[in-house]
Amino acid sequence: MDALSCVDIALWTSRQKWLGQPLHRLLGGPVQDRIPAYASAAGYSSEPAKIRERVKELKEKGYRGIKWVYTPGPCGWR
Repeated sequence: MDALSCVDIALWTSRQKWLGQPLHRLLGGPVQDRIPAYASAAGYSSEPAKIRERVKELKEKGYRGIKWVYTPGPCGWR
C-alpha cells in the first residue's frame, strides 16, 4: 500500500508540473473559503483539573474544537 501511495503521489506531481497547475485545481478547485481549525490535545494529561485548564487555554486562543486521544489501560493513562 505504501508503494502504491508513492506511485500515486508521483503521478499527481508529474501531472501538476506538466500542466503548470496547483494540485487543488486539478482536483476540482477550492470548495470553501475558510477551513476551521481545531486544537490537538493528543498525549495530554487525563486528569480532570488539567483538562479543564487546557480547555480554558485553548478556548481563550479561539479554538472551537479540540481533539482528545485517550489510550485505555494502565499504560495509557497519566
